[in-house]
Amino acid sequence: MTNISFENYGLIESQLSNEVYHALLKECLSENKKEFKSRLTEQSLAEEIKIVKHFYLKDNIKNLYDVVGAMINQYRYEYSNYFNNNLKNASGNLELGEPWINIQKKHEYVPYHEHEGILSYVIWIKMPVKSIFEFSYTNILGNILPHKIILDSKNEGQMIMFPSSLRHMVYPFQESEETRISISGNVIIK
Repeated sequence: MTNISFENYGLIESQLSNEVYHALLKECLSENKKEFKSRLTEQSLAEEIKIVKHFYLKDNIKNLYDVVGAMINQYRYEYSNYFNNNLKNASGNLELGEPWINIQKKHEYVPYHEHEGILSYVIWIKMPVKSIFEFSYTNILGNILPHKIILDSKNEGQMIMFPSSLRHMVYPFQESEETRISISGNVIIK
């Protein structure tokens, strides 16, 4: 008898150094941030739903890109078939897209969505209250399954990287007036 497993990809996680984490935290807490409108923000305005606000990250790009570069190499090592399958027809190089800050207040959320590119990442900067980050994927039987990551202050400075097309969402929280902060970005083929 032979066991045959179907190929699948996962996510990888890492902890930022204290130096990089505190530099990112300082920028996220700064009042001098430029807001940008994402397709989710536009949806929020049209449907009057409470979606998190997004801001450009500008001061700590190099430190962040060094960390993301190491994560890309680790992802390539852990899931080499993902790169082989998704880059075989690509003629460009991998490039890091512009990262953004997510500011989430009480009752706000991020609905299910996916990102552009080949890989995406999220860094949890400030988690004042228990919250849920959830992936949604289809198994071999066509069932849609969730993978929930329960977050709190112990996850501050933690980073995950995952395939950009993996749908995910961020649940709202009701228990606190404090702000939840994360940073996200994409790895694209240029």
